[in-house]
Amino acid sequence: MTDTSTHFEDGCHVVYNLNSLYHAFLAAKKDSDWKPQVQKYEMNFLPQIVKSKATLKDRTYHSKASTEFIISERGKTRPITGLQMSDRVIRHSLCDNILAPSLISYLIYDNGASLKGKGITFSRQRFEEHLHKYYRLYGNDGYILLMDYSKFYDNIPHDIALLRLIWRFYRWKILFTILSSQTEQRFTLH
Repeated sequence: MTDTSTHFEDGCHVVYNLNSLYHAFLAAKKDSDWKPQVQKYEMNFLPQIVKSKATLKDRTYHSKASTEFIISERGKTRPITGLQMSDRVIRHSLCDNILAPSLISYLIYDNGASLKGKGITFSRQRFEEHLHKYYRLYGNDGYILLMDYSKFYDNIPHDIALLRLIWRFYRWKILFTILSSQTEQRFTLH
């Protein structure tokens, strides 16, 4: 039988490693370092990331209350849910060090959303390649359908998505501590 505490340490130390948390802090504050919440966190970022490390390591981490507000841009009004800076840092570390490297092989090649090295230029080039391929096969006989899903991520069945992640990341209990800390449902892993 595997010692779960050692197993936990081996798989998760990269998330709460101080260097990982520091790089996650830099990513979390990028383009928002003018905000008071970010500046306040930055004034004491070393004690903050040490505290985050401790709560992750001893499995007592819980997300803080998020802030909700409404913005209006380009004629659209939409609700925003903002995480506290400490939670954003932890989630960046989780995504950058475990989720993205582990899940990238499951994504289609054309997915350019929030992936390093794949941005708007990549997406435009792929679109153009697909358009040329379609034209070679079918000529001008066709159309493009543009869609925008309202509250797409809000409407994902989160319990099913989390269960899929549990199946994929069964050995990294820290993942479920972080992801389920804002949900009422808690998952017990043995």
